Amino acid sequence: MEEHKSQYEEEGLGIVFSLKYLLLNAITGQLEENEQIENILKSRYEMEKKEKLAVFGVGLREDYCKAAEVVNIMLEDISSRNQTFRSFVVSFPYKQAFLMVIYKIDDLEEMRTYFERKVVPMLCGKIRETLICTWGTCEGIWGIRDVMLEMSKNVEWNLIFGRGVLISQSKIEEAKVLPIRYPIDLEKKIREVFVEVNREQFKHNLDLFRDYCINTPCSPGEIKEACVRYFLTAISVAKELGPLNKAYQAKDAIFAIIEAITWEEIERVAWACFEQMLSDMQKGKDEVSLLVRKTQQYIHEYYNQGITLEEIASRLHVSGEYLSTQFKKETGKSFTETIRKFRIEKIKELLRMSTLKLNQIAKMVGYSDPKYMSKVFKTEVGMRPTEYRKQKD
Repeated sequence: MEEHKSQYEEEGLGIVFSLKYLLLNAITGQLEENEQIENILKSRYEMEKKEKLAVFGVGLREDYCKAAEVVNIMLEDISSRNQTFRSFVVSFPYKQAFLMVIYKIDDLEEMRTYFERKVVPMLCGKIRETLICTWGTCEGIWGIRDVMLEMSKNVEWNLIFGRGVLISQSKIEEAKVLPIRYPIDLEKKIREVFVEVNREQFKHNLDLFRDYCINTPCSPGEIKEACVRYFLTAISVAKELGPLNKAYQAKDAIFAIIEAITWEEIERVAWACFEQMLSDMQKGKDEVSLLVRKTQQYIHEYYNQGITLEEIASRLHVSGEYLSTQFKKETGKSFTETIRKFRIEKIKELLRMSTLKLNQIAKMVGYSDPKYMSKVFKTEVGMRPTEYRKQKD
């Protein structure tokens, strides 16, 4: 009876302390560090407490379901065929990724070179979908969680290195990063895209923006900041040309950009926002009469020349009272409020995109007194122009 009980306990421990169980618990930080675990690792898996380990990550993102089976087969094949090291493959469907934990390694640098020159190109040859390869090293199974967190952070460097590159901490440290020079010329073309509803030009601008960021030696964080700024400028321009749906949530798009690790993800966000803004602008045009649209056009063209409601009404051959009533009824804002907000957006744009002095900006947007402009700006925005400019730098 005691013999059967001992055999049962041993089989139970075999299940509980399988390599898969130990690795998964190490990854989640739930593996207790004690002598029993150390002995099991050494006796069953010939893994020392401070064993040199390497972790090879394969991220598939939204293409996980398409490519997972092929990737799993290839990694398992590498694991079983290679006699110079031992490894174990773990899939993480919820993270849309695979991990290959490698041990019994003679030389970590030689191992990284092997995966960089042999394994990554082989995977790229078979997988046409999204493929992001990362690399990390640690001492002992209890170090896996920290290296996993490091690899999760480093994966955004895919925006810089691109497909087919093994992203590692050493490669990132070798990268010479400089502050990005924001492409203001591209930003200025946004207005043309919206005015002409030119999808081809929008795509061309996106391609130019992506190529500029990739060819500039900067960090992924700076790229994302530049993308968010470009996106906010697009929203600002779209708002000038027509009302946007109140349900439109810019913060969701910004969060998606911040979380992105491929250019395809950023471009999908950009296209979705572009189409949504075009749709909202068209609806706004459909809902606004020709009289009010012409008034808005006059505001956009002559806002910096002190044009008044009465002058526009005269040009459109209606009374000022009638135009004021219709404008407020159809847009939800008074003429004075509209032209003030339009000027404020122009001031913001000039503060972001130039080093012009406040008196120069005031003159450009139709204010004769820069102090009065600053007062109006603070009332609308909640801070002085100088504070806004510092915040955006």
